[in-house]
Amino acid sequence: MQPRTGAIRTYADYVLGATEEQLAAYAMRLEEEMDDLAAFNLELTRNDSDFAMLSFPDCSEKQTLLSMYNLRRIFSAGIDEYCAIILYDPDGVGLYFTFDDDAAWSLSALEKRRLVRDNLPLILEMGEPLSETWVEMTGEYNASSLMTVNRNRNLHLATVLSLEQYVKRNTIPIFSPASIATIATEGRILLQEEAFENLGLTAEALAEMRSGKLLTSLRTGYLCKSVPVSGSSLYVTTLIPVRDLAHAMVPSVIFLALVLLLVTAAMIITYRLLVKLLYFPIEEAAQLSKHLNDLDRPRVLEGNRFVEFNEIMRATLDLLDQKELLEEEKNNQKFEKERAMFQFYQLQTRSHFFLNCLKSLYHMLENGEKQRMQMMIIAFSNHLRYIFRDSMQEVTLAEELQEVMDYHRIISLDTAVPLLLTTHVPDALLECYVPSLLIQTFLENTCKYHGRDSGQILFDVEIAETEVDGAPFLHIRMTDNGVGYPPEILKAVNEAPAGICP
Repeated sequence: MQPRTGAIRTYADYVLGATEEQLAAYAMRLEEEMDDLAAFNLELTRNDSDFAMLSFPDCSEKQTLLSMYNLRRIFSAGIDEYCAIILYDPDGVGLYFTFDDDAAWSLSALEKRRLVRDNLPLILEMGEPLSETWVEMTGEYNASSLMTVNRNRNLHLATVLSLEQYVKRNTIPIFSPASIATIATEGRILLQEEAFENLGLTAEALAEMRSGKLLTSLRTGYLCKSVPVSGSSLYVTTLIPVRDLAHAMVPSVIFLALVLLLVTAAMIITYRLLVKLLYFPIEEAAQLSKHLNDLDRPRVLEGNRFVEFNEIMRATLDLLDQKELLEEEKNNQKFEKERAMFQFYQLQTRSHFFLNCLKSLYHMLENGEKQRMQMMIIAFSNHLRYIFRDSMQEVTLAEELQEVMDYHRIISLDTAVPLLLTTHVPDALLECYVPSLLIQTFLENTCKYHGRDSGQILFDVEIAETEVDGAPFLHIRMTDNGVGYPPEILKAVNEAPAGICP
């Protein structure tokens, strides 16, 4: 029941919104009608010469008849059949006459005069000015009427608006024939009061609904919507039976069900057509996707009956080529970045060494050691030239050993600790390529971390050719007499990662 109740509530919100718009338009038309009647009444009492003539106590009988004749013509052109114009003098000769369509009213002329006379105290109690003031008429005659009064001297002009007659000619919009519409105030239901009483609804209950104190729901059986008439105490109200909402939803539900059925059928038919038309090319595309990473995949696949599919395959292969180029370019950029960072780190780690060399050169200059200074400059310049080259490119073994010799010469000239360097390298291996600074780095670490109590530094390099799994390799063995590495470092170095040859 929850989905059904939710659907009815959603539809009820829509109906109430549409009803509010219609009632607002109706209330605006009623307001305009009341404003026009009040303005017409005020204009006559203030500016009409015949009305002014009748207001004089000593007006002659001839002039009275002429003025009343002229006023009747004005009344005939100025009011509708649901209105009545009553001219009376409470303190003088009494009521003069009423002008309206007697056939449209359920009251006789005498009853209408009594209705006005009974409600005159209500008008007088409101005080001056009376202009444009509408009062609910009470009494035993046609209580669903409003009256506005203006006067000149003691002559009163009353305009009576019968809401019952007005609603007969200007029907209040309703949702369904079973809906009930009325015009009410805060304290009275002016139309169809008996129908509301049969439902157990009074004017006070309607007022509480408008103020939000009494919440209406679907379980009450009716929905209520009220719109005020601006400039008055009136409300245009309508009650909508909930059962009519359910009945009104049936065509919409049937329509939506048919639309859903048609859409489902169209989707099934479309799916089957797509399976027949696209299954074969999709299968071939799946087969092609399995070979996208193959190095020897075909450049263009011909022979397919779908020309568009052939174009898609060609475009796919072109995209793969572009992808490979982009990946290669990306890898090159990454390599260049890593190489630049590696060289930057190299310069950072050797800054202290460069400063020490410069200080040594300065001391040699102070001591006049020209020959020693020349040897230092040559070895230092060769070292700088080697350091500032592209360290990510391989060099020959002869170039690496020359760098080792230059670094050995710098250390020997810069420190008093003897450094003995020995190399055992066959000439046939000097043209083999090795990474830059491969041997020099170990020599530098030996000089930097040798024991303070050792008398001299010994560093030996022995290089030979060997084979691993049938592939030729260089076997480089370096030894020194330093303090060595901690056991945990040696263990990590000796345990080569999986997939890398020792």
